[in-house]
Amino acid sequence: MQLKFKNLNQEFSQSTTVNEIIMKINEWLGSSYLFSHLNADGVEVYEDQDQYLSSNLLSIQVLEVIAYTPQEFIATSLLDAENYLEGALKEFENLADGFYNTPGNAEWADFSKMLEGMQWLNLVISSIGNLKEKPGNWTEFTTVSDKLQSELKNLEEAIEKDDSILIADLIQYELLPLYESLEKEVKQTIDNEGMRKNVN
Repeated sequence: MQLKFKNLNQEFSQSTTVNEIIMKINEWLGSSYLFSHLNADGVEVYEDQDQYLSSNLLSIQVLEVIAYTPQEFIATSLLDAENYLEGALKEFENLADGFYNTPGNAEWADFSKMLEGMQWLNLVISSIGNLKEKPGNWTEFTTVSDKLQSELKNLEEAIEKDDSILIADLIQYELLPLYESLEKEVKQTIDNEGMRKNVN
């Protein structure tokens, strides 16, 4: 098996263990890179990498490590957030309308996707918050994130009460403005800090 990261390559024999591979990855990444995921013969492995390697180690030909510098991580994360927010904002009005009427399976499926998106946004903000370097307007990000967490609790209460009108109101009058604010901050950061140029 060949292990690759940027311009580094190392061949491993069939008798190599998962721990040896992980030790080599950690050595290469050091404190300069943030691990993202693995690419094993074209298969992107984002979760449970140890388990995936244990199950497939003998059949993997090329294992590529995907990792970013903190600046690359911030830029990539914010560009992904920008794309997500643009799409989500287009869906919010339809989703709210669906809950003002009697929500069916399609509305609940879209609502579930919205909740997953909210959790992902909070994870992105939390991950960037753990870095030493942060965007210049970081306080605005954390303010919006805190408000999103609060609205998530309000949504949980509305779900428990089976109150589709309250869910629609929260989407339209609370979440939509928060997403618009977050999109503004993300775009401002990307444009003002030149992040569009720093992404591979």
